[in-house]
Amino acid sequence: MLETLFRKRFFVVHLAMTAVLALLLAKVTTAMAARVLVEKIQEAAALTPTTKPPPRPSSPVRDFLATANANIFDGRREIVIEDTDGPDPAEANSNANVDWPNAPKSSLRLRLVGTMAFSEPTISLCSIVDESQTGSHAELYSVNACTDIDVSALSPDEQKLIGKPAPCSRVGEQAVVKRIEPERVYIFNTSDSRIEYLALNEPPAPAGERPMVAKAEVTEKADDGAADGIVKTGDNQFGVPRSTVDNALNNLSKLATDARVVPAFEGGKPVGFKLFSIKPGSLYSKIGLQNGDVISKINGYEMSSPEKGLEVYQKLKDSSTVTVDVKRRGKPMTLDYTIQ
Repeated sequence: MLETLFRKRFFVVHLAMTAVLALLLAKVTTAMAARVLVEKIQEAAALTPTTKPPPRPSSPVRDFLATANANIFDGRREIVIEDTDGPDPAEANSNANVDWPNAPKSSLRLRLVGTMAFSEPTISLCSIVDESQTGSHAELYSVNACTDIDVSALSPDEQKLIGKPAPCSRVGEQAVVKRIEPERVYIFNTSDSRIEYLALNEPPAPAGERPMVAKAEVTEKADDGAADGIVKTGDNQFGVPRSTVDNALNNLSKLATDARVVPAFEGGKPVGFKLFSIKPGSLYSKIGLQNGDVISKINGYEMSSPEKGLEVYQKLKDSSTVTVDVKRRGKPMTLDYTIQ
């Protein structure tokens, strides 16, 4: 019975044996193939050089100066000509001892449309329109000297390569920018050889007319402050009537509009109050103060805050002498006043 069953199912045993033999044959074949591949890899590695290639030689130092001096392409070069004649004396001395606050309004047809004033004058900019030229537009100007470049001999393509020059001080042939403030610009009128000012939001002088400020300026200089009784008694010394002081203190609103007073800081700390936009003929200008002055002390009291200013006012309103320490263009100076 069992023998009969075994004979009938013998093919199952045959299949199992065949599978076992196939598995063994596959493992043997895989092992042989792996051994052959390892040997081939080792042979290839033995043939590969292990030394690094020699370093590339460094490029020689090239002398471009010799090539530039040869000028093999015949390029145009800027020729610097030393000015042996020196600057125009009238223009060169126009900043010497200038009474900026009392400068007259300009008689030129120039309109000031904007300013960017910084503590460093050379980077300040102003925008001016020449109303005497039909269809003219605003141009940028600075206090820096202009550099003339002769483009007449250059081709149109070469002129495009030059580009637009940086803003400079010359306003046509009629004026030179000398000083830029937040709301006012001072120019040197070349035709009249005098310092004048342009103010924001003020129209230029009418064509063919001179502003009346020039006449007022002559009167003010003639009486030297006699209208208010203020008299200059020496270098940075003034005599001021008590009535003038009282009138100014009783009209603080007008005093506030005669100049802009803003806090001044150094190293992040308050050091006093700075004056801007002083009106010509105002009390500020008559007692010797100028735009840009920083008032640091009054009679030795530090002006570091509005509260300090009020405290100083209470202590000095009846004083007969007042000493004001200011910093003008970075240099300290003292103004002395005698109240009579």
